[in-house]
Amino acid sequence: MQGPRPPIRPVVEASLELDHRRRPSRLYPWRREASEPKIIALDPRRAFGQPIVAGSSVKIEVIIDRIRAGESVATLSADYDMSIDTIEGVLRWGLDGAKAA
Repeated sequence: MQGPRPPIRPVVEASLELDHRRRPSRLYPWRREASEPKIIALDPRRAFGQPIVAGSSVKIEVIIDRIRAGESVATLSADYDMSIDTIEGVLRWGLDGAKAA
C-alpha cells in the first residue's frame, strides 16, 4: 500500500501562468520537478501552442534542429540573445522529450 500522495493542485498551479481573469494562459512544463527553472513555455498565442523558449517566440524545435545540423551552443546563444544555460536547458528538455516519444 502506498503512502498519502501530495495534493496535485500546488504542482499544477506552479506550472501555470494565469491571465488577469485568473484563467490559465501559459503552461511551463518540467522534466523532473515543478520547482525547475521555467525555460520552456506552451502558449496558445505563440507558435500555435508548440513548445517555445520562455520569454521569446523561438520554438525549441528550431534550436534542436540547428544543434543537430552542427551549430554550436555559443552560436545559438548569440543568434537568439539567450544565455548558454538557457540553450543548454532547452536541449536537455527537448532531447529528453524526443527520447520519450
